[in-house]
Amino acid sequence: MNDWLMHVKTEWKLLYRGPFLWLLALSSIGLGWLIYAINRDAVNTYTLVQQFGFLYSGPLSIGALLAGIYGAHRDRGLKVDRILSSLPYRSGRMLLSRFLVMALPFVFANLAMAGILIYHWGFQLSREPDIAYPMMILLVLAFGIAYAVALGWAVGVFIVGRSSYLVGFLLWFVHVYGGFLIINSLLPSSLFALPNFLLMDYKSMGYMDEVWGFVRDSSLWWHRGFYSSLTGLILMLIVWVIKSRRKEAMARVWIYGLLIVFTVGTLGSAIAYSSVRGAHIDSYRNWEAGLAAHAAAASTPEPAPFTIINYDLAVSYKDEAASLEVQAALTIQTTGKDQQAVDRLELTLNPAFQIERAFVNGQEEKLQRDAYVVTISLSKPLAPKEQANIQLAYQGAVDDWRLIHPYGQGAPKLVQVNSATSSQLLLTGAGGWYPIAGKQSLIIENKEKQINSYSKWLDHYPVVDKADYRVITDFPVSLELFSNLDKTSASEAEGRQRLTFEGKGFDGAALAAGPLQEFSSANDSALIKLLTSQWMSPAHASAFLKMADANIRHINELLGTARTPMTWLAFEPSTFRSGGNWGGVVMVNSNLLNERELDTTASYSFTQQYVELLTRSGYRQSYSLGVALSAYIASGRKEKPVKILSNNPQTAVKLEAFMNDNSKEEVERMLLRMYQLLLDNPDQPLNLNIILDTGGPPIAKAASAH
Repeated sequence: MNDWLMHVKTEWKLLYRGPFLWLLALSSIGLGWLIYAINRDAVNTYTLVQQFGFLYSGPLSIGALLAGIYGAHRDRGLKVDRILSSLPYRSGRMLLSRFLVMALPFVFANLAMAGILIYHWGFQLSREPDIAYPMMILLVLAFGIAYAVALGWAVGVFIVGRSSYLVGFLLWFVHVYGGFLIINSLLPSSLFALPNFLLMDYKSMGYMDEVWGFVRDSSLWWHRGFYSSLTGLILMLIVWVIKSRRKEAMARVWIYGLLIVFTVGTLGSAIAYSSVRGAHIDSYRNWEAGLAAHAAAASTPEPAPFTIINYDLAVSYKDEAASLEVQAALTIQTTGKDQQAVDRLELTLNPAFQIERAFVNGQEEKLQRDAYVVTISLSKPLAPKEQANIQLAYQGAVDDWRLIHPYGQGAPKLVQVNSATSSQLLLTGAGGWYPIAGKQSLIIENKEKQINSYSKWLDHYPVVDKADYRVITDFPVSLELFSNLDKTSASEAEGRQRLTFEGKGFDGAALAAGPLQEFSSANDSALIKLLTSQWMSPAHASAFLKMADANIRHINELLGTARTPMTWLAFEPSTFRSGGNWGGVVMVNSNLLNERELDTTASYSFTQQYVELLTRSGYRQSYSLGVALSAYIASGRKEKPVKILSNNPQTAVKLEAFMNDNSKEEVERMLLRMYQLLLDNPDQPLNLNIILDTGGPPIAKAASAH
């Protein structure tokens, strides 16, 4: 019988007859079903995937590492090591056979996790998302599990005695949690997440997003390649050490050859991983450098001497170049400030786009480009209140990433924000995919940790004025396109789709494509759209939109604000400031959509974000008005006692007492006063002592700030 087959058969019999295999099967099935049962009603399948990756793969990998140590100690523990050492067998084949039999049950246990998720996707959701890529990602967790067994085996070979189990557990802890919380912060950003052999927390590692699902980034596969090669390298080193101890004849060409192959594979994968991540970081650094050059303009923006009143945009995606081509026709009108003529036009455009020529009223004009700013020098100045037509053509690959810190100053995480690829698309006015009036910075990173946040929030947004838009798109049919504008026509030919989106008086034009789903609610002739990941339960998203629509109607009626078209896009809170208007879409905290209690927690949080949007203020400044409006709406506008839900006891006591002790008219007057003060001073927190103690006539209902 072949030596390999004999060793595998022997090891399998020992495993099958002992309690190990059955204990592993029962514990893994029990743990998997427990995690599934606890999270099966989650409104977002993403939550289930995250829980399995963290709570299932983590314990499984600990068991795999300790099992590897046991495998290395087994012969010594059974006191047959001396007998075996006197027998003429090939230790390399026996060791690798034993490793294979020991690792396979853990690999299959990992596959069982993917099976449970397939069941959930297939039978629990009313709309199935594309599960092929997520399943492939989850299945290759097996590489991390196999590495854990090999690492444990190495510990068992080099450390004798029971202390090896303690060393193994500490090594796992340092490898996973230490790599995440400590080691990563000491490494170059391009090597972030490499020390974590499991990548089980995909979100914090930057490979999973609540909107786009699993990020299709090649660095993830280089990460898997690194640990696959490292597993082979560890096994070859163990074989070499054991053969040397036994003074056994070795096929040195094979041993050393494989050692070289696995060493090159390990180093090559690490270099490739660093190169891909480094390219994303360079993209961020280039963006950051351009922002620094225009920081003064962003902090003290000067109004442009003109406004853009109409956009006519034609955008196409070129597969072969992975880039966008845009033909932009703009209608502008000078403001007439100080009755001065305008002799140059400054526009802000994403620096990824290359622009060569510009025409104004059909005449080519001198063009100057400085990072974000496009300056057009006019041969004929424009008179006050004069309109003009601008034609621009530009192209470029949009691949903007951000370096954020979801856990404070350390452990940076890369996230993709503006992109145009064959699998996903996100273009917003704030990302500068079309020209914006004036000299502005598009997005900057706030260097200070914000209140009630573990992240650095990207909270500066350029001013995107209301205008009329027409956008004609030419994209592959494989991308399902969404927009905040209304779709007015659609056609397909030769694998391409041509769509037209239009809107009047919109505050920006946005395009999105990828694993998304759209929900809409029309009320009072204004449309609210909600774009979420396909991971989100459609029933829950529809219920959330219904709640949001009702709250908006109440707020608009109370504050006298006009109802306008609005598109919300669910994004991770660690990436953007919730409630920020990105020129066409408003970012909404994805955790808010995951709330099951729509009438309480979700309703309060949504109202808070809507108030921030209306007043263009921050969370701290608008907090009092947000909780007051939320409680007033929840009470049925005083049909039942008002109950303030606040993490600030002083705010809660004062507001609750005032709102319950005064008439409905007085309460609404107080809400209007708070709103007016925020409009006048959006950067100043509200002083409740002054607001609640001030009398005077009712405040007239304010005009819309949106």
